[in-house]
Amino acid sequence: MVNSALKWRLLLQIDSEEKKTGIMWGDVVRIYFWIHEDDLQALRFDRVICEMQCG
Repeated sequence: MVNSALKWRLLLQIDSEEKKTGIMWGDVVRIYFWIHEDDLQALRFDRVICEMQCG
């Protein structure tokens, strides 16, 4: 049996780099968008999960 955590794929990662881009989301350093590989195959982007990492 495959660990279910291994079935998640990183869809998009956005870093806040105020010096380079002028983008800063408070204390948030990175925003990650994850999708389960079954949802990706089915093009179910309405099931994408967003996670924010603070610095």
